[in-house]
Amino acid sequence: MNNIINFYISFPEFLLCITFFINILISFLSSSSKEPVDLRRFIVFFTICSNLCVIYLYLTSSAVGSLLNYHLMLTTPVSLLFKLIVMILYTIILFFFFFPSTRTERWRETLLLMHSSTIGFLFSLSTGNFLLIYLALELSTIGLYVLTVLGTESERFEGGIKYFLSNCFISGFSLVGIYTVYEIFATLNVVEISLINGFPIVLEHSENLHFALALLLSYHLFKAAVVPFHLWTADVYQNTSPVIIAYFAIVPKCVAFYHLFFLLGIFPGAFHFLSNALFTIGCLSLIVGTFSVFSQINLKRLFAYTSVSHSGMILILFSFGTFEATLVAILYFFFYCYMALSFLIVLHFAIQTSPKGSFTEIKDLAFLYQRHSFLHLLLSSTLLSFAGIPPLVGFFSKYYFMDILFINGSYFTLFLFLVCSTLSAVYYFKLMMIIWSSYNSRHAFVLHYTPSQKFFLMLFLVGLFFLPVLLFPFFKYFILIFFI
Repeated sequence: MNNIINFYISFPEFLLCITFFINILISFLSSSSKEPVDLRRFIVFFTICSNLCVIYLYLTSSAVGSLLNYHLMLTTPVSLLFKLIVMILYTIILFFFFFPSTRTERWRETLLLMHSSTIGFLFSLSTGNFLLIYLALELSTIGLYVLTVLGTESERFEGGIKYFLSNCFISGFSLVGIYTVYEIFATLNVVEISLINGFPIVLEHSENLHFALALLLSYHLFKAAVVPFHLWTADVYQNTSPVIIAYFAIVPKCVAFYHLFFLLGIFPGAFHFLSNALFTIGCLSLIVGTFSVFSQINLKRLFAYTSVSHSGMILILFSFGTFEATLVAILYFFFYCYMALSFLIVLHFAIQTSPKGSFTEIKDLAFLYQRHSFLHLLLSSTLLSFAGIPPLVGFFSKYYFMDILFINGSYFTLFLFLVCSTLSAVYYFKLMMIIWSSYNSRHAFVLHYTPSQKFFLMLFLVGLFFLPVLLFPFFKYFILIFFI
């Protein structure tokens, strides 16, 4: 009976593994195909269908809170919720960046590596042992290593080496933290640790526990790419494609936020230390991310520092530890993902049609507005959303953020956020002036999109205006189902 339950709970992950091996077989047998477009669409469509089946299994799963195999497999409502979020985001990335596009360069490697990394991330959400969490995250990181160097440019290889060395260094910190936790609790099982966390013997080692938690925090904060663990982000983003940037900026961050929330729940006695650390790092990320964009001329590096700023605001929300703040943090993350995808979709389509084969600097915005009749409207709306102009998505995310700060009495942080938000809005308006001042209707023409491309671009544009109104009434009820 236990074996049947084990198989039932872990079946979605095994289904993804089966899909991965089938894709490897198909890619190997068709590696010499002269017309890869139809084959690419078939493989991506097959992967998307498999992902939708996994999402359905997560939605209909009733085996939550089950402890299996000496707590090595742990399924809780929160982990199930974050698994569902990861799969939805990963499917959206595939859906919008592979299927409706004409991208054929190294699509097999990119798809397989992203899929293998997603499997590793899901297994890290499915275990209740610190060592297994570390091994699962390192399994997913192997695919990320290759994604950063997937190309022939020397700059891309340099960015990948920086990411590899940084992750190896921070992984050592994580192993020391795991060893310290084992030395204090004599176990790495999260359930047993949570049961004995308030015992006097644990209180005697509070300083060692704070040291171990600081090391574990540094590992997950590196995955979230926040200050001071963000130095690799701009170099990696600058030399990779928008597809890989979308994956780096969304899926690992979601998993990292879960593990940070996970630590807050496992160590309630150290909540004050953890919350203060997350709050401080969140404020530093907000400041650094805001002021770093002013010196950027590369659009991908600009997006990298923008993502650092948004990640900092999510950390601030998580640091409060209340249900309302957690709800807003998850909702803010959804809005950030939507704005990020909108921005990267514009880069993706612009790079495909650029005559020089690249669309990387701010000055290239003039080319975009001289040759595209629709992408300029989507990019303008996205920049206005980043600036927080109503009624766009960015306005509602910032409004909910300010509401949580006001409720919790963080008036200085509220003032800091208003200053940073105002400065960033000025910069985004400056970009808008550059864009529209270079627009010349005599040189503009309508780019012929495929029906699917036109539909998805229009869908994103409409979503920037109406997503908060459509999502928030159902989102709170959806979260309550998982948490209560």
